[in-house]
Amino acid sequence: MKIMKVTACGAVAACHDNPTDYRFDFPEDADRKQVASYALERLAAARHADNMTHISNLVPMVNNQAVRDSICSFMESVGMPRVYVPALPKEEDKRQPSKVAGYILDLDREVPTVDGWAQSEKRYGDLLKRYLSFVETTTKESAHV
Repeated sequence: MKIMKVTACGAVAACHDNPTDYRFDFPEDADRKQVASYALERLAAARHADNMTHISNLVPMVNNQAVRDSICSFMESVGMPRVYVPALPKEEDKRQPSKVAGYILDLDREVPTVDGWAQSEKRYGDLLKRYLSFVETTTKESAHV
């Protein structure tokens, strides 16, 4: 059992917050409906890319969780604490909060078990609402012209 690489889901995170920002991908005289349609296409493509990344990460994430569990189980079996309270000089405040053990921080950094897919899905939902609102606005504008 070895640590496996997990690729971050970042395509949706790279999408513009404001769908009107895609206007820079078009000539100056481009129709706002074209921009709205293009923004939705880009968002859908980004979501698809993140979904494919997440699917390819499923096995590595499960494997890495097993690696973490194995290491934590071993450390617990030898009596290594997961948290500690650092010793303080007498004049300092005694209410020092506990700190996470170094090996836990190492595991968090080196043995990824998440790929950011949950955040990607949340951002997708937020952006989709914004983009659909922009589509609705551009549709109403073109109907009044």
